[in-house]
Amino acid sequence: MNFGLIMKMITLFGVILATSTTYAHADMPTKRPGKLTVCSYSQFKPITYGVGKGFEADYMRHIAQSLDLKIDFFPEEIYEQLWSMPSKAYTLCDVSIGGFSVTQTRQEQGAIFSLPSARFSQSLLIRNSDADEFESYADFNHKRIGVVPGTTGKTFAVQRAQEAGLDVSSVIVDYADETTLLTALESHEIDAIGRGEIGNDCQVRENPYFSTILKRDFGESFSFVVNNDVLLENINHVIMSEPLEFSIENYCHNEQ
Repeated sequence: MNFGLIMKMITLFGVILATSTTYAHADMPTKRPGKLTVCSYSQFKPITYGVGKGFEADYMRHIAQSLDLKIDFFPEEIYEQLWSMPSKAYTLCDVSIGGFSVTQTRQEQGAIFSLPSARFSQSLLIRNSDADEFESYADFNHKRIGVVPGTTGKTFAVQRAQEAGLDVSSVIVDYADETTLLTALESHEIDAIGRGEIGNDCQVRENPYFSTILKRDFGESFSFVVNNDVLLENINHVIMSEPLEFSIENYCHNEQ
């Protein structure tokens, strides 16, 4: 989604929410009364990882506290379709988090997005030892770029490979999650990881074996996925009135 359009959305929501009333938790339409249930992707450090860790998990705690709700996290290892879970009556998810950016496809699959929580760009993560080999996407001819299916990291890696005239079917390779991607890069099974710059930058800070290259801003931002309009209104109210600022230094540290 274009960032200018996102800012217009923020302005519009600001006008609406200025006259809105935040509900007491007894009236909040969550699937379990008095409790915010969050389904979270467990593989995307520093945004969401483990059980209730990362920037978006902290943002959810902040929102739950502001809305006088208790909170539970249910970690999920599979990224694809996680954004559709809150819209399903058979799940407990009130909210899904996982570094989701707004796309038409996800909206068609039932995702209702909040206002943005953070902006980000796309980049490639490579081994430092290969830094001299790559100056553009065209240099990845006969190389392999790993991606996670369903992510905009894959979407834009495919787009940029096509722009460079590469054979996408041989260059872009799917991996189940972020952990297997990193293992593949370390073992020279792939030559780069295509994903959001925040995740790649975190890896560089924690592992000097890696570098990021070919950063490009597509105007993306992260949002939460919410299952009903009343909860959405209240979450957006907190985002507007009590925002949290992302700082990578708070989540990514060199532990060596």
